[in-house]
Amino acid sequence: MDMLLKPSVLKGDINIPASKSCVHRAVICASLAKGISKLSGVTMSKDIQATINAMSALGAEFDIQGEEITVKGIENIPENAVIDCNESGSTLRFVIPVAAALGVKSEFLGRGRLPQRPIDIYVRELSKHNINFNYSNTMPFDISGKLTGGKFEIEGNVSSQFITGLLFALPLLDGDSENNSDFTPRIKTLCRYYH
Repeated sequence: MDMLLKPSVLKGDINIPASKSCVHRAVICASLAKGISKLSGVTMSKDIQATINAMSALGAEFDIQGEEITVKGIENIPENAVIDCNESGSTLRFVIPVAAALGVKSEFLGRGRLPQRPIDIYVRELSKHNINFNYSNTMPFDISGKLTGGKFEIEGNVSSQFITGLLFALPLLDGDSENNSDFTPRIKTLCRYYH
């Protein structure tokens, strides 16, 4: 078969789904920010809904209209929260240190394979900083206490989600914190930027 291709101008509309990874982070940042934030072009999923529900349980308010989410940042921190992560590992690993930094006694629920996802790094490190874990290597589990700052040793070779979770939490604490790992220079830079 013969084909003749002629140069032409491409035109049209392309809708690219939002990055789920970025939306998780945007939802948490908007929840921790003061005032009203608007997120647009959001592609909803069960995982994103789990993060919205988690931050709602911690006191943020959401209005979802199609692909736009209006977020009212946390003003009143609850004493207790039930955080249903569904099957979302991102939700679990991002929100544990946030709930700890806010000092919210939290019960974490999950389904599917999520209860088997490891959080040992958090159990080890956050326990050194005033957080009590009632954890038996599965879900549900609960945490209590209010996270204190200082030095955290978080390995970067397990999942970057542990680093991200700390980056959300540490600016909420009094004083300086640092991570003693290969990621230390990058984390210090990001913490200064975020603060």
